[in-house]
Amino acid sequence: TILSCDLADEVVEFSEGFTNVKKDRCVLAHPVALMTGKVENAAFQNYTVVFATGTCPIPENVKFEEVAIMPLSVSTAAASLSKDELLSLPLPKISPKKSGKALLVGGGSGSVGSQAVQLATASGIDVVATLSKRNFEYCKKLGADEVFDYNSPSPVGDLAAALQDDRVIGACGDEKSRIYLE
Repeated sequence: TILSCDLADEVVEFSEGFTNVKKDRCVLAHPVALMTGKVENAAFQNYTVVFATGTCPIPENVKFEEVAIMPLSVSTAAASLSKDELLSLPLPKISPKKSGKALLVGGGSGSVGSQAVQLATASGIDVVATLSKRNFEYCKKLGADEVFDYNSPSPVGDLAAALQDDRVIGACGDEKSRIYLE
C-alpha cells in the first residue's frame, strides 16, 4: 500500500484534454487511491497519476509546504458542509448573502477546521469556532464570527450562551469538540 491523499509537486506529463495546468507547473492535487484502489493514484511515490478535476495550479508566490496538506482537508470540509445528507450548505460565493444561520466548528484553526471556517463563511453562514487562545486572530482572519477557547474552565457554558437561539444548523470539528456535541 502506498499512502497519502495530499500532493503538491510539478506536472511532468499529462494526458490529452488536461487543460487547467501546463507542464512543469507546480500544482496542488488530490490523489484518489482510496477511491480507485490503484497504487498509481497515491501520493507518497516518485510519480502519481491524478485526475484533472482534483488538480489546481499553485500561485508562484506560495511554497509547497504551505499548501501540501490542503487537498484532503478541503475535500473533507467541503463534503461535510455541502453533502445533502450532512449539512447541505449553499455553495460558497465570493460575496455571499448572510443567511442568519450559524455553524459550530470545533478546532477552527486545524487543517480541516480552517477550511470549514472559510467555506461556511463563503456560504453565508456565521461561524462560531473553538480553538486554543493563541489562534484566535488567525481564525478570525479566516472568517470566524466568534471564537472560544476550548481550554476555558467553562467552554460548554460559554458556547451555550453564544448559541442559545435556533440559528444553529450543525457542528463539525475535531476530537476536542466532542465535549460540546455529546
